[in-house]
Amino acid sequence: KPAVETLPEFTGRIVEAEDTQACQVEGKTETHIYPRSVGRKCVVLLPGSRLSLTTEARAVYLRLPTVFASPGPRYADFVDARLRVRIDEGPWQTIALATARQEWPIAEGLPPGQHRVVVEPLGSLAAIDGFRLAAEPLNGLFGNLFATGYSELLTDVRVDLFSNDQRVRTEYVRSPVAGTFELWGVAPGTYRLLITAAGWIPHVIPEIVIRGRGQQVDLGT
Repeated sequence: KPAVETLPEFTGRIVEAEDTQACQVEGKTETHIYPRSVGRKCVVLLPGSRLSLTTEARAVYLRLPTVFASPGPRYADFVDARLRVRIDEGPWQTIALATARQEWPIAEGLPPGQHRVVVEPLGSLAAIDGFRLAAEPLNGLFGNLFATGYSELLTDVRVDLFSNDQRVRTEYVRSPVAGTFELWGVAPGTYRLLITAAGWIPHVIPEIVIRGRGQQVDLGT
């Protein structure tokens, strides 16, 4: 009998799509590394392929490639790229990569037991970074990022999350298409958020408080 899956209580466990010990691939795929060295790889699913994962998680989040404004939006010709994902025999969810969120909650509150997550490209190729798996719905931070004056589209926006003076997370977060950002899997506590974009003065949100499980904090614009 396989061991029970161990999932961190508040942050979830990240499974990379390229991890062949965790993910099964059928058909032809490619692994890409972003030249901007953001520390993430993606698996490109070519027509007729699929990627699947078996998990005991009750909350599953789909992680998609980092979004850049130029070249982009995802460092390849993904304008028409779509993928579909489903869990067990549930309905398919369709996602357009050009405008998709970077971390997509595809299920929260699944029943206990093993579940199979399947991802397939629709039409041409599609890309996926991996999954975040959790035992319960995760806390999240959300907002919109714009430059003052003309609401310019910013590129390579990074957030650094600090607890006291210790940095606990760094992520490239902003969608240049919609201006939104999100940060999943933040444990309860008090934080400071530093937002940085190339060529712009950094912006600081001095205090963010997360008190319990499943809290989603909207930081506004």
